[in-house]
This record gives sequence, C-alpha cells and structure tokens, in this order.
Amino acid sequence: MKRLCYIVVVSVFLSSCWENPKPGKYDTVALKDLLIEQKLKHQDREHAFLDSISNSWGWHVEKLTGGILVERYQSGEVAPILDLEVLQVSIALVNGNHCFSNDSLLISKGYYDGALVFEELSKILNPGDSCRALVPSEMGFGIKGVPGVVPPGAMLVVEAKKLAR
Repeated sequence: MKRLCYIVVVSVFLSSCWENPKPGKYDTVALKDLLIEQKLKHQDREHAFLDSISNSWGWHVEKLTGGILVERYQSGEVAPILDLEVLQVSIALVNGNHCFSNDSLLISKGYYDGALVFEELSKILNPGDSCRALVPSEMGFGIKGVPGVVPPGAMLVVEAKKLAR
C-alpha cells in the first residue's frame, strides 16, 4: 500500500512539472513582432532624446532621413553633384567624449559602405559648407560600433565640412 501511495504521489508530482502553464498574452504574440515593437520604441526614445538635446543646445535644425538633426553653421558655394566627394569629419559621443577625426573621408555616392550619416550629409552639403549633426545610433555605427573607438548603440555628434575636389 505504501508503495502504491508513493507511486501515485511521484506520478502526480512529475505530471505537474511537465505542465508548464504560460500567461495567455505570450502565446498570441510572435517573437519577431515583439522585437520589431521594441526596436521602434527604442528609435522613438532616441529621436525624442536627440530633439531635447538640440533644443537645449539652441540648435536650429533640419531633420534628415533616419532622424539625423543637422545645423549648418558655414555655407560655401553651390557646385555640381559629383560621384566622389570628400568630407572632413569629427565624431564625438553625445556626452562630449571625442571618438575620432578624419581629414579626408572619401564618399562614393550610392556605394559608400560606412555609417549612413556620412552619405546623407554629403547629399545636403556644398563644397565649403560645414555642419553639426546629432545622429541616432542606427544612422551612425549601429549595434556593432567601432571596436575600441565608438561603443555599440552610441548616439553621436558629427561635425562635417565638405571639401572642394
């Protein structure tokens, strides 16, 4: 009798362990949808943060593709659009930490493989133009960053000047 009681108790215990009740809301939403929703919320928070920074710094900005906020502070002459352009850039984190500078960043329109911000800035700048831009992480170096230089997911302040070729 003890043995039968023991077997019943063990079988009830094991069967209760195999049943894994889950809340109903997790069964109805796909992981892909949750990740997309999380990414959109993150982008909205980044854009709101960059908007508030540009307002607190007193920038008069224009908004580009991907949420890049640009303030031009020096204008040059209008020139024809070239396939290969040169930018002089300085990259810093939003908190002011300098990451790196490049005196002659070559941009090949439509074929540049780096951060999207540089191609977007080269589209709006004329030779001699200078600007500052607040850049969301997705338009900068994304979730990979630049190892040892730009941390992953970093929002950036980019100062750029388009050089005449």
